[in-house]
Amino acid sequence: LTDCGGHVLSLIATKGVLVFCGAHSNGHYWPQFLGGEYADRRATVLSQKDGSLLWSKAIGYRIRPLVIGDTLIAEPWAFDLRTGEQKMRTDPVTGQKSKWQFERPGHHCGTISGCPSTLFFRSWSFAYYDLIADAGTNHFAAQRPGCWINMIPANGLVVVPEASSGCVCLFSIQCTTVFQPRKTMKAWGMFSDPGKTTPVKHLAVNLGAPGDRRAADHTLWLSYPRPSGRMQLKFRLDVQGFPEAGYFDQPAEYCQVTGTDVPWLFASGHAGLRSCKVPLVGENDGAAVYTVRLGFADPDNDQTGQRVFDIKLQGQVVAQNFDIVQAAGGRNKAVFKEFTGIEVPRDLTIELVPKVKEPTKAQMPCLNAIEIVRERVLHVGLGAPSFLLSDLDREKTGEVRMANYKDQAFVGTLQVTGPDTFSVTPSRTEVRLQPGDEMTVALTAAVAKKGQAGKYYLDVKLVRKDGTVEAESRAPVEYLGPRGRVTIKAAEDAYVSHGAAGTNYGHAANLLVDGGGSSMGDESYNISYLKFPLRVPGKPVSVTLRIRVSASAAAESGNSGSIRLADGPWDEYKITYANRAKPGQEVGKLGRVDRGSWIERPLKVDLTGKKELSLVLEPTTTDGANYYSRESNQGPELVIEYMPAD
Repeated sequence: LTDCGGHVLSLIATKGVLVFCGAHSNGHYWPQFLGGEYADRRATVLSQKDGSLLWSKAIGYRIRPLVIGDTLIAEPWAFDLRTGEQKMRTDPVTGQKSKWQFERPGHHCGTISGCPSTLFFRSWSFAYYDLIADAGTNHFAAQRPGCWINMIPANGLVVVPEASSGCVCLFSIQCTTVFQPRKTMKAWGMFSDPGKTTPVKHLAVNLGAPGDRRAADHTLWLSYPRPSGRMQLKFRLDVQGFPEAGYFDQPAEYCQVTGTDVPWLFASGHAGLRSCKVPLVGENDGAAVYTVRLGFADPDNDQTGQRVFDIKLQGQVVAQNFDIVQAAGGRNKAVFKEFTGIEVPRDLTIELVPKVKEPTKAQMPCLNAIEIVRERVLHVGLGAPSFLLSDLDREKTGEVRMANYKDQAFVGTLQVTGPDTFSVTPSRTEVRLQPGDEMTVALTAAVAKKGQAGKYYLDVKLVRKDGTVEAESRAPVEYLGPRGRVTIKAAEDAYVSHGAAGTNYGHAANLLVDGGGSSMGDESYNISYLKFPLRVPGKPVSVTLRIRVSASAAAESGNSGSIRLADGPWDEYKITYANRAKPGQEVGKLGRVDRGSWIERPLKVDLTGKKELSLVLEPTTTDGANYYSRESNQGPELVIEYMPAD
């Protein structure tokens, strides 16, 4: 029973088994759970008949488990009561098997209760999970349960006796509450699912919706933007709109849209959408062909000829002069436009192009729903590694990644060839991939003979048994010749703000560089500082700053500023705008930066005799930029090339 109990050992007797587990009540501690501190928490299950061990293993649960039917619910996962096998589900996006899980976002003290169809618990407020629909955590706001077990399902009702009045949580409604079933669905879920969301097999997106909901045909419509949470199913769309564009929603039960059996799908949307980029295929997944369905309902216009636009997919016009009112038959009437045979190598790009140059609100394109269904995969996915070689570091190993998401097995060979400057091992590998299989091959590239420094490529091919090519890629090789290269991560970074002159931002996950909100030097004036320790085993010949721009739209800039030496010492956790080191000599320019990208900027700086390099990112315009700091694990880097010491 080691690691079963912690402070309190709990025993559950049911269905001929005894479950030993911990009565943990520390459900608040997300950093500890996500950091693996609860990984050793164990459940041990014995037979009531003879005391024999059925199973015992560490399952890493967050709070006291419970049994429903033949399932042990151990938040956030579930296990077979008699075998300990983890419960799985079919991922609603990729179609692959994934762990069943749920999340209680927000404040969530108290223990979970349940019945065969539903779990009940606190998540901010009253919350529940429909085990049959499996569409995410649903909330009933304004009240909260107690800190133990007081959501009681019985005789077709859920009874919640008042148990919160002695708590410091500020909930103004403190009373006993009783729920009874209703036919009309009002709740929106927050679906939790681990892992990646590509390659997409079936993705259904409800733009602007307040949460996730499963339709009668079992399609799980996922809201976008995604709800907040630590374990929510996450994906990112790149949505661009016209000025004054944005998401909208209304209570679904009051939605007047007709012409559809899912009117709630059209209670929200994006008004003024210009383009939407949807990631469908991962780098190593293999291009695929998709059916794309777009759902529209015009909430504004009664007459045709107002909201008219072209629809483009992958840059090609697939519908000209599309008029929602004309196609649907009137205002607040739903219509889907379906397009088949859309080939997607990586991302699907949707563009809505109005027929007028500067559309009014009633003329801007409006989109409510996006449904994408994979028709077929065109070829086995193939991803090649990259190599950095030099006469000082002559050999490196990387992985070739293959994935077969086709319906047929693949049998063939992986073949790698390249210039005679390099040797490659292995150059030929037999490959057998059943549908759904993934495979990696370790590939070693080495300098065979000294040559001209530069960029080279290895040709990587998957060849079928009949000699035809299934897929091909290229493995880039950067050859430095006699030079070496070191990459140094920032040891300290911070930003300072004129508007909070005495505040230190050394713990922030972002670095802000902005000349001001409305004018240079106003309260939104922000400067960032970077510090790198220098350990170079030779004479530096080039210095490059690498820094990643944050992913938000506001992070990019047409001219982010200049890179200067810091004229004086500073400390990451003490620096403020009031005591900041002044910017000194300019050593580089940031220039234009695009969101989500790594940028590389050469620095004109002499490192002779320096033990550290202290830099200032100084804004030169009010078109500010945001960068990731070292606290984000995507922090700034200094890349130094050098000639070896004699």
